[in-house]
Amino acid sequence: MQLSLTIALLGAAQADDRVMVSGNLYTDSMGTLVSTPVLTAAKDVTETVVVSGKASMDVISSASRRIDGLSSASPEMGEETRRAGTLALAYDRGAQRGSMMLERSVEPDYRSSTVGGGLSRDFAQRCTTLDFFWFHSFDRIEPQRLGQSSETQRKDTDSWRFTFAQVLTRGTVLTVSYSPTWVRGYQASGYYSDIVSHAEESPVYITESHPDSRFRQAASVRLDQWVPIRGAFHPFVRLYQDDWGVRSVTAEVSYAQHLGELLIVRLRYRDYTQTASDFYQDSYTVAELRELTHLSLDYKYDALRSQLWGAQAVMDLEPLRLRLNSQRLTRLSAHVAYDYYTQTHDDWSFVAHMGRLGVTSAF
Repeated sequence: MQLSLTIALLGAAQADDRVMVSGNLYTDSMGTLVSTPVLTAAKDVTETVVVSGKASMDVISSASRRIDGLSSASPEMGEETRRAGTLALAYDRGAQRGSMMLERSVEPDYRSSTVGGGLSRDFAQRCTTLDFFWFHSFDRIEPQRLGQSSETQRKDTDSWRFTFAQVLTRGTVLTVSYSPTWVRGYQASGYYSDIVSHAEESPVYITESHPDSRFRQAASVRLDQWVPIRGAFHPFVRLYQDDWGVRSVTAEVSYAQHLGELLIVRLRYRDYTQTASDFYQDSYTVAELRELTHLSLDYKYDALRSQLWGAQAVMDLEPLRLRLNSQRLTRLSAHVAYDYYTQTHDDWSFVAHMGRLGVTSAF
């Protein structure tokens, strides 16, 4: 279960400042506990420029299987702490927008730095939007293999995103996106040195070895459709492939509905299917270990299917805001959400429950 509580800090900030303190708690059926305090702040430097920053710290007690991009944790190597910070600059002149960001993440065996920026432009009376964003990450990794020490490894990632959005009718918007990513350097898990029992007299120890280059491509289509009962329908499809042999299809549909003046309810369903990578196997013989160049037991590269069912409710707390009679507080709302997730492989499956609870405000 993941529980996230967000509380705005209504301190001595200026009129154009936003400061938020939040706390997140994540647990799962694999015995993982992750607690994350987060501090976020933003300031309007001018009418067109906003500077923002975020600092967070993950305190991780044990390992977690990665849940299709929804959550992840560090390996089973005792309690571990990850500290991360982001600084961003946004520029908005109506039809023209730009952004820049810097991010740094540090944990005992993994350090990552990211720099990125993007541009966006509206055309045809804002009925057409073109958007571009790029980022570069450079990581330093210290693999930990059953207590063995090794040299620090490096990984570099360049990713681009091109987006085209078009207003089709007064209630319909179509968005198409394409994102290529090129990853170079160390890409194996720093923690997989598994014992595999196969038709051998003794267990076989395997150390992962992945290719040092990977080219990834993703394309998606999303439709935002207004429904004349104060609702909105959002179907989404994403296709993915890379040169490691992984292919995936994501299909998602969500629906949001106003119930009265103060409550919005959202429901969603997502189905994700992927093929296995060219070099993934769930076990190896000694002969295969001698012959094969690339090896992986990492289940993320296995063929799998995942499904997610989710519900969220957002409540506008306008009556409470008026009762507080604050001259600074301009908006107050609360939300609660629950997601049920399953991941299925040929011989095992995984279930996760994720919940979120939050209170947000502006002043």
